[in-house]
Amino acid sequence: MDAPQRSTADLCRQWRDSYEALRQAQTDRQRLRIVMERQHCLDELGRRDPEGLDAWLSSAASAAGDPAHFLKSQ
Repeated sequence: MDAPQRSTADLCRQWRDSYEALRQAQTDRQRLRIVMERQHCLDELGRRDPEGLDAWLSSAASAAGDPAHFLKSQ
């Protein structure tokens, strides 16, 4: 499903899950696909709630972190 049709909670879950998937990826192709997926998540979260995403990123966010606590639910 495309990011705009997913809930904010689903996007945050995808972000968290994709971190472990990236750690386990075995090929450059797999890693690239996952990195692009993560970028799409951030793009959509930023479109929905730019202030919340900025607050999360400014809070020493980590690649494995969860932005959900900073975002408005949609």
